[in-house]
Amino acid sequence: MRTRFRQPKKHGLYTSILVAQAVRESAWGTSELAKKAHAYFGVKADSTWKGATYTKVTKEYYNGAYHSVSQKFRKYSSFNASIDDYGDNILKKMAANSSLSYKLLLKKEL
Repeated sequence: MRTRFRQPKKHGLYTSILVAQAVRESAWGTSELAKKAHAYFGVKADSTWKGATYTKVTKEYYNGAYHSVSQKFRKYSSFNASIDDYGDNILKKMAANSSLSYKLLLKKEL
């Protein structure tokens, strides 16, 4: 199924970077998270996330080795909802730390 991409204009991010990140994180939309949760960026659901979640076993690296652990990820109603949340996350990270290289993702200073 094809999904029409809608650029989230409120974020001012480069479309090419958003698409490249989505492709990389979701294996061209074929990953389990993309198919079952519209989660194209693999954002984990921490305690601040108030939306739906999707739980899956994933590999995490700690204490010098990989471990299989059950993790909650953010679940979205659509591809575009995933894109919007990704943009919001970048802007929040930039607001929290102005020295981050996320500024390179912006078309212009907001």
